Amino acid sequence: MNFQKSKIIKGVKSFAVMAGHELILTENGLYFQDRLLAQGVESLHCFENFIIYATDEATLFLKLADNSFIQEACISKSIVYQGIYNDTAIFTSDLSLDDFTIHYDLINFKSGEVILSLGRMSIWKGIFRHRELLFLYEENAIACIDDRGRRVWEAKENVPKINHIIGFFKNQLVLACGNHTLLSIDIHTGKTNQCWRELPGFDAGGEYRGVLPEPTDFVLDKDAGKLVGVFSKYYLEIDLLSGQISYEDVRAELIKHRINSFRRMTQDTALSKNHLFLTAHAESDDRPNVDLDCVLAFNRKTKAVDWLHVFKDTGVGTNLPQITNTHLYQLDTENNLFVFEKA
Repeated sequence: MNFQKSKIIKGVKSFAVMAGHELILTENGLYFQDRLLAQGVESLHCFENFIIYATDEATLFLKLADNSFIQEACISKSIVYQGIYNDTAIFTSDLSLDDFTIHYDLINFKSGEVILSLGRMSIWKGIFRHRELLFLYEENAIACIDDRGRRVWEAKENVPKINHIIGFFKNQLVLACGNHTLLSIDIHTGKTNQCWRELPGFDAGGEYRGVLPEPTDFVLDKDAGKLVGVFSKYYLEIDLLSGQISYEDVRAELIKHRINSFRRMTQDTALSKNHLFLTAHAESDDRPNVDLDCVLAFNRKTKAVDWLHVFKDTGVGTNLPQITNTHLYQLDTENNLFVFEKA
């Protein structure tokens, strides 16, 4: 695998790629092929063949047709991107700072019809949607509600701190929790299927001895039925069917490429059948003793670094690479979007 830098786009706050088309969000607005689509855009999201963006007044849906975007819908509420399924999504409105509650609705965004009003509720830490089921969670509680408003189950006792929901696999909801804990729960009952915490022999120093390093540093590979993650100089996998955890110390491979350690992953980390696309701490011969950032393609099968680009004049911060069939995109901390083309 090899990528070659093809261009750098400056002044980028955020971006999205759909069907090979780049949408660029800058301080001046949202652009498509150097044409201004909208101003006052606060966030940007891709869903199937829709581009969804939010302003301080509404959520708008654009559909790609004949090399241009056509507005399909406009909802005067704020969308919860994790609550989208088919033509419906969760929207919020009427935030109260007095009691920290907000109004939740399930809306068909094509027709504008309110399918279900969930009413005014406490502001949930997060929402995850799987088909007709909604999972709403706080730090130590999680509830499942169906699209008719029926509370299917709720768990409030003996629930570890929930950081986020990693994803869904074969009727399992996988939760990244605090205290080095990963949970798999049954989506229909809320009962725990599997719990991972202890990892005998693992030693990344400090508190990372004999336990999973960071549960939030895993991403779900649905096709393989595995959780995949990296931490420091280790590569880890969890088989969701057998429950088996495996890990490998890959520092020898990293040292060959002057990589000191992996940077933190998130649930948005890009992966393919054979590769994880990551950022890491690196060094360079012409910048000795300087902690530099890099982006890399790590081969999950061979445990080799198949491609690497070091940023010598800027960093990447918490920005993660995005992948298409033909390109890799990496935003740096100076709002420069580096576009690499697959060779």
